[in-house]
Amino acid sequence: IKKRRDASLAFWIHLVTYIGVIALLFAINLNSKREGLWVVWPAIGWGVGVFAHGATVLLTNRLSNDEKEIGNFDL
Repeated sequence: IKKRRDASLAFWIHLVTYIGVIALLFAINLNSKREGLWVVWPAIGWGVGVFAHGATVLLTNRLSNDEKEIGNFDL
């Protein structure tokens, strides 16, 4: 249970950090003299990582819950 809780907390920290950094980069992008929104590229790249992290935590928790319902088993 502790490992799942730690993994979930790590995901939420990752997500909040992502939102904060992308918001900061967006502000920098809007205040820069350069044309175009370059901030979308780091947002997409890092966003894929955040999505994968969240999916991993969700699937791990779901599989762990299924094991509890069925009983612990080894493959």
